Amino acid sequence: MEEARHSPGGIRVVADAGAADAALALETAVWLWAALLGRRTPRGWEVADLVDDGATHEQAAERLGITQSAVSQRAQAAGLVEGERARALVAHLAAQSLDAARAGGAR
Repeated sequence: MEEARHSPGGIRVVADAGAADAALALETAVWLWAALLGRRTPRGWEVADLVDDGATHEQAAERLGITQSAVSQRAQAAGLVEGERARALVAHLAAQSLDAARAGGAR
């Protein structure tokens, strides 16, 4: 889609008029989440991947051979908490967008 080429991250959410507001909210949340993830450093991704796999900060520190404080600093710089919130928001808005699209198609 041509419009996606000119959008942040090449991401567009398209919907009919009945779901346009929900699609716009979802698209905005995805753009913001993508921007956050795009700023993560390789060190930030190391911590994020370990935590996503269920490791505690203490376990991540042990696996990476760094202090727990260093893990916490990397997690903060990588926006782990913000990333989790963004993921939950995107999932919520995606469900709303689908509901809006289904409701629009049922008319």
